[in-house]
Amino acid sequence: MKILFVHANNDDIGGADFCLFKLIYELHVGNYEIEPMIVLSKSTEIVNLYSQYNIPYAIIPMTRIQKRISLFYYVQLLLNFFPTLKKLKNIINDNQIDIVFSNDLMDIYGGIASRMAGVKGIQYIRMILPKKTITRTILTKLSLKFNNRILVVSKSVGRYMFWEKKISKINPKVMVCNDWIDMKLVGHENGKENIRNELNLESKIVITSVSRLEPWKGQKILIQAIPEVIKVFKDVAFLLVGGIVKGRKREAYGEALKQIAKSNGSDEFIHFLGERKDVKTILENSDIFVHSPISPDPFPGVVLESMASSKVVIGSNDGGIPEEIEEGETGLLFEAGNSHDLAKKIMYLLSNRKLIVEMGDMGYKRVHNNFVKEKIVPQMVNILNNTLNEIN
Repeated sequence: MKILFVHANNDDIGGADFCLFKLIYELHVGNYEIEPMIVLSKSTEIVNLYSQYNIPYAIIPMTRIQKRISLFYYVQLLLNFFPTLKKLKNIINDNQIDIVFSNDLMDIYGGIASRMAGVKGIQYIRMILPKKTITRTILTKLSLKFNNRILVVSKSVGRYMFWEKKISKINPKVMVCNDWIDMKLVGHENGKENIRNELNLESKIVITSVSRLEPWKGQKILIQAIPEVIKVFKDVAFLLVGGIVKGRKREAYGEALKQIAKSNGSDEFIHFLGERKDVKTILENSDIFVHSPISPDPFPGVVLESMASSKVVIGSNDGGIPEEIEEGETGLLFEAGNSHDLAKKIMYLLSNRKLIVEMGDMGYKRVHNNFVKEKIVPQMVNILNNTLNEIN
């Protein structure tokens, strides 16, 4: 089986890029009789991983569907739309592709090109547009029209994007297929520095957040919660790990976080570490992990990575996070965007410190029983085979 993966948004490298790479890598090296190939829109850092493992790839400048106010953007989109489809169709025909696999809701080129070439199409939706808008309606209808199968990374994505609680019963095209973790493969095991020694935190309870610095990820909520915590507990330190995302507003967000910390008196307790490659080591040297997005996060891999590192997780009660965390067993959930509620959950663990270890151990077991490639990759292969063999 020959599969062409299409991913137009490989500019700012994030979780969706690494999750797609993990899937393609496993299909490439596994004994599944599958030959994967990837088409990307730009030659960015992620290309190095595909090259490293001799995975075939091509670069086609694809203008990604986005909400913009620039007239130039829409002119560029119209001018490039049909030439992009033609290039994809040529790749499908030249390489005798059986299935075209699109990696994002906005990657509509793959589904349309598969239909033009007369082959099967799959779209893996890893994002949530929480508001029921015309844009969301159009994109979901296009996904269903031009693809044989729709995969969603969590039940939450299905509920938000397809508006039904039991999506699989209403539309058999839509299926849930979770991600799994592989910290070594995506480079999160690089570096061996002990962060406690590096920052002189040996006597501290270390509370860590790992995510790109952009507003919807909600680092601001964590910083706003810190003053309540440090009024009662002084033996804490907060680590914010994450790089700045390109774009004027998003680039300003990182500096704004530091200003908030300075203004509310929490700056002495926070360490802004920027982008790091030693995420695994940092997590192993932490005590509590916090993930505080203010918009629904579809299925954050960093939550699973933290649980796999035996860390108790406090996460926003929205998106795919409640599907990862078992409330009161492997972690705690707080109201998304509510810094006071987050502070309460942090202080609850600081007041009951044996739970930090107990819940961390339970999280480790949950990840290794449910979110591992040994379970999920065969599930994906089965979906691919069924899609290929089904009659339209």
